[in-house]
Amino acid sequence: MAEITGLSLIHPGDEFGSQAHSIVDIVFVHGLQSATTARSWDNEKGPERLWLYDLLPESLPTARIFNFVYQSDAVSLVNSKGSVISTYAESLLESLTAFRAPHQEASLFLSRVAPLRPIVFLAHSLGGLVVQKALIAASTGARADFFSIERSTAAILFFATPCHTDHKGIINILRYFSGVRKFQGISEEFVCDSQFQHNLNDTSAQLRQVQEDFEHLRLQESFKFNTYSFYEELPVANFGMRSASFRPSSKIQSSPNDCPGITTSNMYLKTICKFTSVGEPNFKRVLATLNIILNPSAECVPNLQKHQQGV
Repeated sequence: MAEITGLSLIHPGDEFGSQAHSIVDIVFVHGLQSATTARSWDNEKGPERLWLYDLLPESLPTARIFNFVYQSDAVSLVNSKGSVISTYAESLLESLTAFRAPHQEASLFLSRVAPLRPIVFLAHSLGGLVVQKALIAASTGARADFFSIERSTAAILFFATPCHTDHKGIINILRYFSGVRKFQGISEEFVCDSQFQHNLNDTSAQLRQVQEDFEHLRLQESFKFNTYSFYEELPVANFGMRSASFRPSSKIQSSPNDCPGITTSNMYLKTICKFTSVGEPNFKRVLATLNIILNPSAECVPNLQKHQQGV
């Protein structure tokens, strides 16, 4: 059964727990072609099927964990010429502000550590562009409630999210995800249809604009949060799309808030954020990164402490 779209709380967090530094909102945003979240995050081979629900709450018990689900259909995205990215982003902002508003006042009293509960986004594939678009919209200050989301963001963890990808690179990614639909009742002729190709070009231009706008935001002095990028090590079988498609270009100006990219061993695009146990090396990398963000003594700054000082 398909999962209900929107924001859901999957772990309420223990605000009175001993790990006070871990009082944070962690928000998962899946990628394209995920009819249910499990397609982005689960690993059916392991004893824990969905690590959002078991591994992470066990490792960060005081963190409040959310899951944002949207209609992630690649063909619909292309047919909209990329415009639905704005719809997804606004839905994410609306959902977060609606949930956080009644809890924010309580958090002021529950913890001096988190005067405004910080947010950490974990985004897979093009879901990362949904997060980028949301923060771009929030940063304008047109809506105070949206602006508080941007100001409360402490970090983003991108998993195989296109990073400064050129037009051809985004076209390849969209064709890959759209091509999957050929095995679900849509013919190859449809995927290669001239109108569809035209829509691909328009969609690529829209997504490139999101990247450029986020790049501009990232280089502003008011940009308070860290960005971490996890790259897959293996190419996609029979497609040739490698991790280089998602790595930052050396030509792009860096930001003080950029942290080194992290390669996940023996992973490709669809498995980069699917973990089986707390002992798995790739899960340890993700957890270590979260602890860097949450631990004021960690080296990669601005971390949570510096973020709070800037709020």
